[in-house]
Amino acid sequence: LTKGVRRLVYLSSVKVMGDAAGAGNLPADETWSPAPTSIYGRAKLEAERRVLAAGNATDLHVCVLRLPMVYGLQGEGNIARLIEAVARHRFPPWPHVYNRRSAIHVKDAVRAAQLAAWHPRASGQIYLVTDSDTYSTRWLYEQTRLALGMPIPRWAFPAWMMKVAAIAGSLGEKISGRAMPLTLAGLDKLTGNAWFNSEKLQKELGFLPQHHLQQEITLMASTYRQGRGNT
Repeated sequence: LTKGVRRLVYLSSVKVMGDAAGAGNLPADETWSPAPTSIYGRAKLEAERRVLAAGNATDLHVCVLRLPMVYGLQGEGNIARLIEAVARHRFPPWPHVYNRRSAIHVKDAVRAAQLAAWHPRASGQIYLVTDSDTYSTRWLYEQTRLALGMPIPRWAFPAWMMKVAAIAGSLGEKISGRAMPLTLAGLDKLTGNAWFNSEKLQKELGFLPQHHLQQEITLMASTYRQGRGNT
């Protein structure tokens, strides 16, 4: 597998750390013990271990980068779906819940991978990669409306009302077997924390992110409006 290869950087996911990682009041870092709760997370963790084992067994320069939500993917992903939902008035005035979620621009992720491939200190290491900021669903909602040229409503759905709607959605999904717009699992992702600390990458390799999600929302909203027109 590694014949002829001298440097290997594996792009992993924060999912290897489990849903509890970064869900509290402090960000999770590389000292967090992996406890994946999904097949995807377990598969990523196994791949990490094999990559690091290959580095230990040979003189191969290996490094693992764990990525949170990635944005800047040419109109794909959760941000693109949010922009379309807000533009089509399918996303309700979001509660004033200020959760913390980490993210990284795809170009910054590539820069981090290039840095990890050539920096001697990176060999055998695991790094979290973020843009050093955190974002709440409420912030995303407000920034999306502003970028689309829409005013921010003076009212918002109460958090308890969203919880009731999510319970109803989960029950409806269980009874009918059909996907519902909002479930408890979906609400947890929209209101919960997924907060990660990437100071190790910055201190050891000198990585500094060059992108921020606000710039991406503005760009994507502009592209959406040009392609679809105001809705």
